[in-house]
Amino acid sequence: MRTGKLENIINTIDTDISSLDADREWALQTSREIIRKSGALIMSCHRGQPKDELLEGWKELHTAVLGMRERLQDSGHLYHKGYIEAAQAEATEAGIVVQILLHEGSDSPSWDFFPIPSDLGVRSSSYLKGLGDVIGELRRFTLERLRTENIESAEWFYGLMEEIYSLLTTLGYSHVSSELRKKLDTGRVLLERTLGELVNVKHMSSLERSLASRGGHDPAT
Repeated sequence: MRTGKLENIINTIDTDISSLDADREWALQTSREIIRKSGALIMSCHRGQPKDELLEGWKELHTAVLGMRERLQDSGHLYHKGYIEAAQAEATEAGIVVQILLHEGSDSPSWDFFPIPSDLGVRSSSYLKGLGDVIGELRRFTLERLRTENIESAEWFYGLMEEIYSLLTTLGYSHVSSELRKKLDTGRVLLERTLGELVNVKHMSSLERSLASRGGHDPAT
């Protein structure tokens, strides 16, 4: 019985499947590493790490993201797996947060320094999810600045929160995934809470200045 051709076909299929399995394992490991690096970079941002160190951290993370895209973008459905999108969304969040900190207090419109998806090496859907998560990080920055009584900077961060949320809500309904919709619902709540805290601190600060200008005495007493 002649099986030479069929044997070659089976061997080729086996090789292809083995290669796909290797790519899948590599993709899973790399995705986890990107998520870990992204989280660590965001924590560094909140800990007040020097800007040059944040840039170095982003360059390392960005290299990993680009490497994953280069290896997997021609792999068909593998590049569109949920764990790849999750890793890209985390990297998007980290990349945007770093750029925000590098331009803190800037008078330029936010879109002048916000990276676009191709800058980050991510797909559009991943970008939107990561951007949705930036709202929560901006709340943290706003509260951090309020604790140090830097109201001007707190207002700047809150303004970005508001702008991101407003722009995301302009997306067509069919363009918003259920996951992003949940992020926007959370973002709306965070905006309301943050505004209340910001207004309260500004009111207290104004009251303290008023009392100080009167020598600390309240005429009503």
